[in-house]
Amino acid sequence: MRRILLSLPVLAMAVLAACGPQEPEEKVPADQDPKVEPAVDTVSTVDPLPIQENTLYIYTLRKPKGTIAAYDEAMAATTIQGILNRECGPILYIQSQAMGMPQYWLEILSTDGWLAGRTQVNLETFDDLMALAINKVNWCVIWDPSVPATVNVATTIAGIRDAVVLSPTMASTYQMKYGLRTAMDLQGKFTGSATGSKKNDAYRWAAGAYLSQCNPHLACLYEDSWAARKEGNLNYVVTRDWAVYNRSFVLDLSPWDDERPKDDPNQPLGCDVNTYRQILTSLQNLCNGTQMTELAGFFVSKYASSGNDDSFASQHGDVQTEWQNVKLISPYNCYQNTVAHSCYNQSVHSQAPITLPLKQNDRPAVGSPQPGKTYICIQAGDYDSTTPIYVHLFEKGIWT
Repeated sequence: MRRILLSLPVLAMAVLAACGPQEPEEKVPADQDPKVEPAVDTVSTVDPLPIQENTLYIYTLRKPKGTIAAYDEAMAATTIQGILNRECGPILYIQSQAMGMPQYWLEILSTDGWLAGRTQVNLETFDDLMALAINKVNWCVIWDPSVPATVNVATTIAGIRDAVVLSPTMASTYQMKYGLRTAMDLQGKFTGSATGSKKNDAYRWAAGAYLSQCNPHLACLYEDSWAARKEGNLNYVVTRDWAVYNRSFVLDLSPWDDERPKDDPNQPLGCDVNTYRQILTSLQNLCNGTQMTELAGFFVSKYASSGNDDSFASQHGDVQTEWQNVKLISPYNCYQNTVAHSCYNQSVHSQAPITLPLKQNDRPAVGSPQPGKTYICIQAGDYDSTTPIYVHLFEKGIWT
């Protein structure tokens, strides 16, 4: 029996699309021109690996599960992936030793799906990955672990500048070796002097410097490094190929104005949501009423009391916080792809060929599966999230 993976996002319309509030935007701190390139000019010691036609290159994340090293490796690999798959077509596939989903879908799509017939080449080391990327990726962005929001700012810049995102540790190890020039070094850049919050200084600066260059139809609400890096949690790291591929703005902000978030308890009350509204206003203005904006991703551990974590005494529950986020973004012509974590290789899967127009056939009579026929399962609903399609079909063994 042949199997076909069909991604069918169903648009969830937001209310009040044309009448979002129009708050005046504050001037963001812009003490450094984003076009200024600090001088790091070296020559790579790695020989380029020529990209072959009809070839899928596979890189497996190798650092130990649940470690800072795993977080940093995945951040670098997936931001490289987003650039290569945008510029060269779907050539780089990320595998995981800790999770079986990427291998599961690769086997299906390579057996009788759209990747069948492609030569598969395993990249054994990070050096091999850089050798493949070196002709397309010449820049890096170094983020500041002491300001977790900068990993999202760095991802935004990576999409605009075609740069790999490196932690300071990885930069000290690999930047000179690969001859990567510095597109931006965010270490020590944000002090909280503008907003009373380093986190919000970072996002407001990024919005002022880069948002006008981003794709206004997709913003990524991805968890920053505040807790995820020390836990080696890759849920919203392995998705970053999609943010870079689409040149999206990446953020992580609370939708509540009546309490301070767990990750930034000393910020002025309402600072997060005020920054959030400024970004939403800019996105709405950039779209100019021509198309809605998807906000991909969501998480609540920093912004609500959760059954899994009683260390944050929020007055809001997790589902209530999800609803609050929808209420916040809807007037700005945005809709929410609520849970988008752990979905590897979106920059590959999104390039599957589709024959248009799609046609809905008449409903067939109920019968038993027949040998030699192809059966397609479609999940249709309010498009609550991407993850059930990618993860749960694998976990529950539905796709057989």
